[in-house]
Amino acid sequence: MGRLDGKVAVITGATSGIGKGTARRFVREGATIVFNARTEATGLQTEEELRSLMPGAKVKFIRADISIKDQIQGVVDYAIKTFGRIDALINNAQGIPPVISMMKKPDEDYRYSFESGFFASKWAMQAAFPTMRDQGGGSIVNTTSVWGIICPPNVSDYAGNKASIEALTRSAAQEWSRYNINVNVVAPSSVSAGYLIWAKANPEMARMVTEQNPLKRTGDPEHDLGSLALGLVTEDARYITGQTFCGGGGNSFLRRIYSGTDEMESVDFQAKH
Repeated sequence: MGRLDGKVAVITGATSGIGKGTARRFVREGATIVFNARTEATGLQTEEELRSLMPGAKVKFIRADISIKDQIQGVVDYAIKTFGRIDALINNAQGIPPVISMMKKPDEDYRYSFESGFFASKWAMQAAFPTMRDQGGGSIVNTTSVWGIICPPNVSDYAGNKASIEALTRSAAQEWSRYNINVNVVAPSSVSAGYLIWAKANPEMARMVTEQNPLKRTGDPEHDLGSLALGLVTEDARYITGQTFCGGGGNSFLRRIYSGTDEMESVDFQAKH
């Protein structure tokens, strides 16, 4: 018996990094998984990989762009119409524009950060709410970043977006707790597609950041961050809502770490899938 047997989870952006690690963790615990990605070939490959983890695993890939309202809500609607419920929503995916100083950063970068982060999370949450309410509850886990607190140079769009997701999370927790819907947010530090791009381009910075981590390593997407999300969507967390959890190996929100963006003026974190 898995901890998520009979549960249905929607995970955005589960083809790599933390999203994929969380999906792997959930599948091993018996959950039915619906996830999205923009690239069909990558999504179908991930779907097959996830199904192979457990006999009889139910996994469905939906091609969708989280920054487009109808598409991300369509992913949630598919899960509900196909499986009759939604127990967990993991808003993991996030678009990341190039690192550029605030005076040079175009409005389009801010718009993309917020549409693929704050608005994507809000749209998915709004699509999930009626069913979670009517079925007697559910769990939502959003994703923020330490950068939303320390606000390092040259990532003002990303940092502002992540801070807004924390406020969105607390607002939803206040409004939806009466329906037994728990809403929390995690600030992860883990190997991901964006992290690998950055670390390859800046090996010395990556080494410094790792050395500053109390555990002296970068988180594992499945066993570290996937387990954190798992804990927040089980019955064990039914009395926890509106909270921010730092899954960063001991790094404090208020500790000014060397972010690696200080000298950057043009770095593109986008993974090409």
